[in-house]
Amino acid sequence: MDKSAPDTGTREDTSDKIMNVAVRLFAAHGFHGVSTKQICDEAGANIAAVNYHFGSKENLYRAIVRRFGEVGFQRLAHLLKTPESADEMKVRLELFLDESVDLFRKAPDLSMMIFRDINLMEGLLKDIFEASFLPLHKAVVTFLEGARKNGLI
Repeated sequence: MDKSAPDTGTREDTSDKIMNVAVRLFAAHGFHGVSTKQICDEAGANIAAVNYHFGSKENLYRAIVRRFGEVGFQRLAHLLKTPESADEMKVRLELFLDESVDLFRKAPDLSMMIFRDINLMEGLLKDIFEASFLPLHKAVVTFLEGARKNGLI
């Protein structure tokens, strides 16, 4: 083995695999219905892999939701610039709704996972909800208030 070659370890591959398996299992069984052993077994990973990569099952779940919230916010927020005309408002609103539906359509297991365990938003995920999902809600409110201020609605 060439020691001078760059490290091409599978850390990222393993963590991505764990996340993908966990999304599917959480969607099917909920957060409390899935064990780290089950996730690791189905991901083909060592039993300690969840703890190694994420620290805990809770942190794995949080990482999945955080990533979804951040990606969603990045995809949607730019569409919510205050419209200057009725046509611009219509286009921005249509694009926002299309992109929103597309986010959930392209990730049905992730969508199911989040909606299934929505009750976790108050405790386990409150900080992620406030950091990732609430700003998008505020951007929508600001968009609508700007449209109203401009006499568009």
